Amino acid sequence: MKKIAIIRRNGLGDFIAGTVPLCNFLIDKYNGDVKFYFFMSSRNIGIAKYFFPDSEIFLIPDGNKYFAHFTTALKYKSIFPDMGVIPVPEYSKLSSIFMKLLGAREIYGNVEDSIFAKCIINHPCTIYNDKPYEKYHVSLRTLNLLEPSFSSTPRKYYPQFKKEQISDFTLKDMSKSPYVMVEISNNRDYCQLSIEKTARIINRFYETFEFTTLITGKPQDSAKATKLKALLNTNSEFHITNNLDEFIAYVNKSTYVLAGDGGLGHIAGALGKRLVCLYGVAHVERWGVLGENVIHLCDPSDVNNISDDEILNALCKIQL
Repeated sequence: MKKIAIIRRNGLGDFIAGTVPLCNFLIDKYNGDVKFYFFMSSRNIGIAKYFFPDSEIFLIPDGNKYFAHFTTALKYKSIFPDMGVIPVPEYSKLSSIFMKLLGAREIYGNVEDSIFAKCIINHPCTIYNDKPYEKYHVSLRTLNLLEPSFSSTPRKYYPQFKKEQISDFTLKDMSKSPYVMVEISNNRDYCQLSIEKTARIINRFYETFEFTTLITGKPQDSAKATKLKALLNTNSEFHITNNLDEFIAYVNKSTYVLAGDGGLGHIAGALGKRLVCLYGVAHVERWGVLGENVIHLCDPSDVNNISDDEILNALCKIQL
């Protein structure tokens, strides 16, 4: 069995879009005879089990990043992985030292930006050194670490949740399906539609067929949820989910999703939901949701500059 260590400390989208396709490729390459050891942060440690329930998952603690990485690597050195992979987006210097301390025999990663990485990574990838990396999807750049021949990400490696890992979520009114989910909280302000714009679009969408609106957001945005509910013509529910497991279960209840670039979009795409995902500033080519039923819309500065008609038309397309 191939023992593969992967370090992935960033957000949920980084793992879903940038790491899951690689793992699916490795499962295919080694005919399923692999064992993954994920080293993750408190931001994303709960997501891996939904894709690879047989993996082992370890926390790199918060705090001083050098101390946390060095002590974690030494603590689990007995794993002695056959392979260590540093997915994109990477922190080549620190991650390569981590893999060396962990004892990975073969280390795969990009080496452009770090002298340390160039000395440690014994399977370096340099094919993107002279390319504008924004134009290449994170999944492809990570896949190219092990398979340089890929020019696009094969659909068979797209992320898909193991649905049996998802718990149920009880809505207040189960009789009003289908469900359209919108968000009122996004870590990137330029990827968050205003309350007024969201209400206008959802109300116009409601003119085409009946549905219930599911609103998701952070606790500090409860007032925004109340305002949105008052502006909507649809039945609506707002839930503050207490943890990642509950959030995924809530998203799984949706039929259609309108989201900005971020965790909700990537989760919805991997759940197979019909999704319109909005991008401001970020490059869709690099961060687009990998899914079968996704429409991406973008504006170079702010998603609120995308016209109501364009967003509504996209929603109508995924509804067909």
